[in-house]
This record gives sequence, structure tokens and C-alpha cells, in this order.
Amino acid sequence: NLVGLLLRSYHLFGFDESIQYVIFTNNEFEPKLRSLCESFGFSFDIWVLDLHTFFESAYCRLMIFDYPHIQDYSKILYLDCDILIGDCLKPLYDIVNEDILYTLKENTSKDKNHGAIFFDQDYPETSTFTTGILLFNNCHKIKQLFREVLDHIHEYLKTNNEGPGCLDQPFIIYHALTKKCYDNEFLEEFAVNNPIEIKDKIIYHFPSLVGVYETKIHIMNDFLEKIMNNIKKSIIEYNQLNNQKYKWNNNFIDYLENGEMNAWGRGKYFYIKNNLIQ
Repeated sequence: NLVGLLLRSYHLFGFDESIQYVIFTNNEFEPKLRSLCESFGFSFDIWVLDLHTFFESAYCRLMIFDYPHIQDYSKILYLDCDILIGDCLKPLYDIVNEDILYTLKENTSKDKNHGAIFFDQDYPETSTFTTGILLFNNCHKIKQLFREVLDHIHEYLKTNNEGPGCLDQPFIIYHALTKKCYDNEFLEEFAVNNPIEIKDKIIYHFPSLVGVYETKIHIMNDFLEKIMNNIKKSIIEYNQLNNQKYKWNNNFIDYLENGEMNAWGRGKYFYIKNNLIQ
């Protein structure tokens, strides 16, 4: 259900033919996800992995460089499924110039979710990031980083039956922090955590307690409805400004003039396609 909301928002606001969408899942979820993707009608791939636990489902993102078609892609954006897309994703890829992780700042405290469990008393005085959004080049440096994080996880599991409550996030942050290979500022222009109001962003991320699906689904449903209502309001304003008579269609799938205008804030620039029927 969370992936359904994410894909719906991507289909409405973020779709670009140059972007390939890949979903990692296991055998249990694969049929439902395939049916869901096919219902939206855009290009996608599903990589089925042998996943059985929460921890595995989290750290499988670190296996991206084992994806059979990874050589076809130059830049990679990883997204958790507790995310809504608010605009075209392509501008995000334009900021990727260095071989580092581009991340979104989340927490400056020295807590276990942010790598503190792997430091003694020398936790660096710096801000860290959410691992729900990771943007990076397909390059050897990030591939090596992910391999070292996976190795660390496998060593950890030799003496622990399961991962920590915060899953793989502290592992990723610890290694990115000690190697100084992340930037958590660039994405602040494009992404936001737990928004209450629409903020003209490309990515809306709704992190909360791990595995608390019920909270996420209600918040995300409400927020997507808020986005759609804003679009509807913009259409009404467009009608009034231009003396047009366009109807609202719940299957709204437009794109905007030049593909650059924000999807809900600038109704007068709407490129009339499928949602506005004369």
C-alpha cells in the first residue's frame, strides 16, 4: 500500500521517460507489485531477492551494485516507500557532481540511529542524515562504501540474532561519516522530512518509528489528498483567470509547460492533457 502511494505520486508528478524505476522485493510481494506497476503503465523492473526479515529488507538497498542491469545507469536515486513525489525527479540528478552520497539532513544528536553505537566517546560534532533518500553516482567509490557497510552488517550478525531497531541506518551513517563521503545540504532544496504543509519540494519523506505502517499510510494518504485538492484549487483559479471551463478528473496525469513548473502552485501554466477535459 505504501509503494502504491509512492508510485501513484510518481506517476502523477515525477514521471520522466529517461528514468528507469526499479523495485527490490521478495517472492511473496512480487506478484502484487508487478500488477501495481503495470496498472500505471510506465517502465519498471522488479528485482526479486531472497529476503525474509525486516533487517534484510532494509539493507538489501546496499546490494544495488549487484543488480543485473546496474551498468545501464549512471546515476541512482534510492527511495524508501514512505515517500511521495511532488514534481519531476530529473533536477535531482543534475546536482550529482561528486562521488559521494547526497542525503537529507535529519538529526544532529548523538543517538544510536545515527551511528553512535559504533563510536566510543569520539562521535564527531556534525549533522547526519536520513537513509530513506540516497542519491549517488554509479561509481567505484560508492560501490566500495556499500560493500564495506554490508561486510560490517554480516560481522554484526555473527554475534547478534537480528539487526538493531534502527536497522541498517547506523551502519550506513557510521561509514559515510568516518569516510567523509556525504553531503546532507544540497537535497534540502528539493526534499523535506515529515511536512505538514506543501512546501514546493520534489520529495516528501514521512519517516517515523520503524515498521509503523498504520501511521505512515494515514499521513501519506492525507498529504496526497491535500496535494490533489491544491491542484483542484489551481484549476478553478485557472478557469476564473482564463474564462475556461475545464472539468476535474480524478485520474489527473498532466505534465506542465516545459516540464519545469510546480505541479500545484501554478495552475495558469497547466499543460492540458488527460485530467482537464473541455
